[in-house]
Amino acid sequence: MATEREMLEFAAKACGLVVIGNSHGYPLVRSDGNKSGILWNPKDDNADCAAMCANLRINSAYWVNAIECYANSGIIEHSEFYDKHNNPETAWRYAATMVAAKIGGMK
Repeated sequence: MATEREMLEFAAKACGLVVIGNSHGYPLVRSDGNKSGILWNPKDDNADCAAMCANLRINSAYWVNAIECYANSGIIEHSEFYDKHNNPETAWRYAATMVAAKIGGMK
C-alpha cells in the first residue's frame, strides 16, 4: 500500500508535473517549463482535483453512499464510500487522486 505522499507523487507524474520537493508532506511541483514550484494537492484542494480530472479525463459517478471515479473507459477505477470521509466532496477528491495515481504507475 502506497503512502499518501507516494499517491500524490504518482498522480503528479500522470499529470506531467515534476516533483521538485515537498512541503509538510505534500508535493512541490512544477511543469517542465516553469522554474519555480507550487504546492499541489488534489486530494485536499478542489481546484487542483478538478484540473487533474480534466487533464486526465477522469469521470465520476455518484451513488447513494459512494462515488466511483474512472478513466480509460473504466479500465482504471476507484470507489470510496461517503461514510469513510467527511462528505461526498472529500470522497470524490480521494477517489479521483487514486485513479490519477494508478495512471501514473502506482500499484
